[in-house]
Amino acid sequence: MKDVRRIRRHIGLVFQNPESSFISKTVIDEVMFAPLNFNIPKDVAYGRALSALKVFNLSEYENASIGALSGGEKQRLMLASVFVLDPEIIILDEAFAFLDSTSKALLTSALEEKKRKGVGVISVTHDAESASFSDRIILLKEGRIIKDDKTADVLKNVPLLISSDVRPLSSDFFDFLMGEAG
Repeated sequence: MKDVRRIRRHIGLVFQNPESSFISKTVIDEVMFAPLNFNIPKDVAYGRALSALKVFNLSEYENASIGALSGGEKQRLMLASVFVLDPEIIILDEAFAFLDSTSKALLTSALEEKKRKGVGVISVTHDAESASFSDRIILLKEGRIIKDDKTADVLKNVPLLISSDVRPLSSDFFDFLMGEAG
Protein backbone atom coordinates (compact mmCIF):
# COMPACT_ATOMS: atom_id res chain seq x y z
CA MET A 1 0.00 0.00 0.00
CA LYS A 2 2.93 2.29 0.74
CA ASP A 3 4.18 1.80 -2.85
CA VAL A 4 0.73 2.55 -4.27
CA ARG A 5 0.65 5.85 -2.38
CA ARG A 6 4.15 6.74 -3.62
CA ILE A 7 3.20 5.88 -7.21
CA ARG A 8 0.02 7.97 -6.97
CA ARG A 9 2.13 10.97 -6.06
CA HIS A 10 4.11 10.66 -9.31
CA ILE A 11 1.46 9.56 -11.81
CA GLY A 12 -1.66 11.52 -12.70
CA LEU A 13 -4.57 9.72 -14.35
CA VAL A 14 -7.32 11.50 -16.27
CA PHE A 15 -10.31 9.23 -16.83
CA GLN A 16 -12.52 9.31 -19.91
CA ASN A 17 -15.62 10.14 -17.91
CA PRO A 18 -15.07 13.04 -15.52
CA GLU A 19 -18.10 12.06 -13.44
CA SER A 20 -16.30 8.90 -12.31
CA SER A 21 -13.57 10.70 -10.39
CA PHE A 22 -15.10 13.61 -8.49
CA ILE A 23 -15.08 13.43 -4.71
CA SER A 24 -15.88 16.99 -3.63
CA LYS A 25 -18.86 19.27 -4.08
CA THR A 26 -17.07 22.46 -5.15
CA VAL A 27 -14.44 23.14 -7.80
CA ILE A 28 -11.77 24.44 -5.41
CA ASP A 29 -12.27 21.55 -2.98
CA GLU A 30 -11.89 19.07 -5.83
CA VAL A 31 -8.60 20.55 -7.02
CA MET A 32 -7.27 20.80 -3.47
CA PHE A 33 -8.28 17.24 -2.54
CA ALA A 34 -5.12 15.45 -3.75
CA PRO A 35 -2.58 17.98 -2.45
CA LEU A 36 -4.22 17.97 0.98
CA ASN A 37 -4.17 14.17 1.02
CA PHE A 38 -0.44 14.29 0.36
CA ASN A 39 -0.04 16.56 3.40
CA ILE A 40 0.72 19.67 1.39
CA PRO A 41 -0.07 22.67 3.62
CA LYS A 42 -3.51 24.15 2.95
CA ASP A 43 -2.19 27.57 1.84
CA VAL A 44 0.24 25.92 -0.61
CA ALA A 45 -2.49 23.56 -1.87
CA TYR A 46 -4.81 26.53 -2.37
CA GLY A 47 -2.18 28.46 -4.37
CA ARG A 48 -1.48 25.43 -6.54
CA ALA A 49 -5.20 24.87 -7.05
CA LEU A 50 -5.71 28.45 -8.21
CA SER A 51 -2.81 28.08 -10.66
CA ALA A 52 -4.23 24.82 -12.04
CA LEU A 53 -7.68 26.38 -12.44
CA LYS A 54 -6.12 29.28 -14.33
CA VAL A 55 -4.35 26.91 -16.77
CA PHE A 56 -7.71 25.43 -17.72
CA ASN A 57 -9.71 28.70 -17.69
CA LEU A 58 -11.73 27.71 -14.64
CA SER A 59 -10.77 30.51 -12.24
CA GLU A 60 -14.25 32.02 -12.31
CA TYR A 61 -15.70 28.70 -11.10
CA GLU A 62 -13.52 28.43 -7.99
CA ASN A 63 -16.49 28.31 -5.59
CA ALA A 64 -19.00 26.75 -8.00
CA SER A 65 -20.72 23.44 -7.47
CA ILE A 66 -19.26 20.73 -9.70
CA GLY A 67 -22.80 19.73 -10.68
CA ALA A 68 -23.33 23.15 -12.27
CA LEU A 69 -20.45 22.69 -14.74
CA SER A 70 -20.85 21.60 -18.36
CA GLY A 71 -19.28 18.35 -19.57
CA GLY A 72 -16.27 20.17 -21.01
CA GLU A 73 -15.81 22.21 -17.84
CA LYS A 74 -15.91 19.01 -15.79
CA GLN A 75 -13.26 17.49 -18.04
CA ARG A 76 -11.07 20.58 -17.61
CA LEU A 77 -11.65 20.38 -13.84
CA MET A 78 -10.44 16.79 -13.82
CA LEU A 79 -7.34 17.88 -15.75
CA ALA A 80 -6.69 20.69 -13.27
CA SER A 81 -7.07 18.16 -10.42
CA VAL A 82 -4.29 16.07 -11.96
CA PHE A 83 -2.03 18.96 -12.97
CA VAL A 84 -2.14 20.44 -9.45
CA LEU A 85 0.21 17.72 -8.18
CA ASP A 86 2.69 18.29 -11.02
CA PRO A 87 3.08 14.54 -11.70
CA GLU A 88 6.06 13.05 -13.52
CA ILE A 89 3.75 11.02 -15.77
CA ILE A 90 0.27 11.94 -16.97
CA ILE A 91 -1.98 9.20 -18.34
CA LEU A 92 -4.98 10.40 -20.36
CA ASP A 93 -7.91 8.14 -21.23
CA GLU A 94 -9.80 9.88 -24.05
CA ALA A 95 -9.17 13.19 -22.27
CA PHE A 96 -10.14 15.23 -25.33
CA ALA A 97 -13.56 13.55 -25.63
CA PHE A 98 -15.76 16.19 -23.96
CA LEU A 99 -13.74 19.23 -25.03
CA ASP A 100 -14.58 21.87 -27.61
CA SER A 101 -11.85 23.14 -29.95
CA THR A 102 -10.79 25.94 -27.58
CA SER A 103 -10.47 23.53 -24.65
CA LYS A 104 -8.59 21.02 -26.83
CA ALA A 105 -6.11 23.76 -27.70
CA LEU A 106 -5.77 24.60 -23.99
CA LEU A 107 -5.06 20.97 -23.11
CA THR A 108 -2.63 20.50 -25.98
CA SER A 109 -0.74 23.63 -24.94
CA ALA A 110 -0.65 22.53 -21.29
CA LEU A 111 0.59 19.07 -22.28
CA GLU A 112 3.27 20.52 -24.56
CA GLU A 113 4.47 22.66 -21.64
CA LYS A 114 4.58 19.58 -19.40
CA LYS A 115 6.52 17.64 -22.06
CA ARG A 116 9.08 20.48 -22.31
CA LYS A 117 9.58 20.10 -18.55
CA GLY A 118 10.25 16.36 -18.94
CA VAL A 119 6.83 15.06 -17.93
CA GLY A 120 5.86 11.82 -19.66
CA VAL A 121 2.45 11.87 -21.32
CA ILE A 122 0.57 8.72 -22.29
CA SER A 123 -2.67 9.26 -24.16
CA VAL A 124 -5.16 6.48 -24.83
CA THR A 125 -7.44 7.54 -27.68
CA HIS A 126 -9.34 6.53 -30.81
CA ASP A 127 -8.89 10.01 -32.25
CA ALA A 128 -5.84 10.70 -34.41
CA GLU A 129 -6.07 14.46 -33.82
CA SER A 130 -5.80 13.90 -30.07
CA ALA A 131 -2.74 11.72 -30.64
CA SER A 132 -1.10 14.11 -33.09
CA PHE A 133 0.85 15.94 -30.36
CA SER A 134 2.57 12.66 -29.42
CA ASP A 135 6.19 11.86 -30.14
CA ARG A 136 5.22 8.35 -31.10
CA ILE A 137 2.14 6.21 -31.40
CA ILE A 138 1.62 2.62 -30.35
CA LEU A 139 -1.35 1.35 -32.32
CA LEU A 140 -3.29 -1.55 -30.83
CA LYS A 141 -5.83 -3.88 -32.35
CA GLU A 142 -7.60 -6.52 -30.28
CA GLY A 143 -5.07 -6.01 -27.48
CA ARG A 144 -1.99 -6.51 -29.68
CA ILE A 145 0.56 -3.97 -30.90
CA ILE A 146 0.30 -3.63 -34.66
CA LYS A 147 2.39 -0.48 -35.10
CA ASP A 148 4.89 1.35 -32.90
CA ASP A 149 6.42 4.24 -34.80
CA LYS A 150 6.86 8.00 -35.10
CA THR A 151 3.59 9.90 -35.03
CA ALA A 152 3.73 11.10 -38.64
CA ASP A 153 4.45 7.60 -39.96
CA VAL A 154 1.44 6.15 -38.15
CA LEU A 155 -0.94 9.02 -38.94
CA LYS A 156 -0.29 8.93 -42.68
CA ASN A 157 -1.29 5.24 -42.86
CA VAL A 158 -5.04 5.85 -43.13
CA PRO A 159 -6.04 2.24 -43.93
CA LEU A 160 -4.16 1.02 -40.85
CA LEU A 161 -5.85 3.65 -38.67
CA ILE A 162 -9.30 2.75 -39.97
CA SER A 163 -8.71 -0.98 -39.49
CA SER A 164 -7.75 -0.21 -35.87
CA ASP A 165 -10.89 1.87 -35.20
CA VAL A 166 -8.91 5.12 -35.03
CA ARG A 167 -10.53 8.14 -36.62
CA PRO A 168 -7.94 9.50 -39.12
CA LEU A 169 -7.02 13.15 -39.41
CA SER A 170 -8.81 15.36 -41.87
CA SER A 171 -6.63 16.01 -44.89
CA ASP A 172 -6.39 19.73 -44.00
CA PHE A 173 -5.26 18.98 -40.45
CA PHE A 174 -2.81 16.34 -41.68
CA ASP A 175 -1.30 18.82 -44.19
CA PHE A 176 -1.04 21.44 -41.44
CA LEU A 177 0.61 18.94 -39.08
CA MET A 178 3.07 17.72 -41.69
CA GLY A 179 3.93 21.34 -42.53
CA GLU A 180 4.89 21.91 -38.88
CA ALA A 181 6.83 18.63 -38.68
CA GLY A 182 8.73 19.37 -41.90
